[in-house]
Amino acid sequence: MGLRWVFAMDLLSRALQLLERMGSPLKPCLTLVSTEWFVGACAVSLAEHAISLLASEAYDSHLSEADVSDPLTMKYLSGEVTAVPPGALGERLSNLPLYRLAKFWIQHFAQHVLSKVNRVHYGVVEGTSRKYAAIPFSAKDCPCMESEFSHPDVLIGLTNLGFRHSGLRPSDVAALLTSAAVAGGVLW
Repeated sequence: MGLRWVFAMDLLSRALQLLERMGSPLKPCLTLVSTEWFVGACAVSLAEHAISLLASEAYDSHLSEADVSDPLTMKYLSGEVTAVPPGALGERLSNLPLYRLAKFWIQHFAQHVLSKVNRVHYGVVEGTSRKYAAIPFSAKDCPCMESEFSHPDVLIGLTNLGFRHSGLRPSDVAALLTSAAVAGGVLW
């Protein structure tokens, strides 16, 4: 799994945790109705989480402690401030692809993905050529087999949510166990 997938799943998991802590029911299906509410309630917390992820060694982004604690960085990432932070920090951040990705996830993709309803607007369907990716639906339980999501980050987010709602299918578990056995991994 690529860094883009892992980073998006980290941010989306954090958004779901925040929404659950605020009392939003995640089951049977969470649907974000107000993007303004999301920005006010979650964007700053997601920005803090994204900065801590970027500062961790796992992402190797070379952010210093001063960069992480800069309040202007948080405001820019969460969308409170639209101008790039001034100086060397702003230049470094605008040249950091994961920082830009975090900004787009917080300000656009998370809101878009969370506003869709599983098995109505998207879903993960067995028996298709894209069995590990979400596909669009035209109505409740009516997948559009010839369509696909055009933006990779929307596809990542909806696939993640689709598997969160539906769970792993028996064929997915069998494929995981087979690939672990072939790779010589420890199963338990």
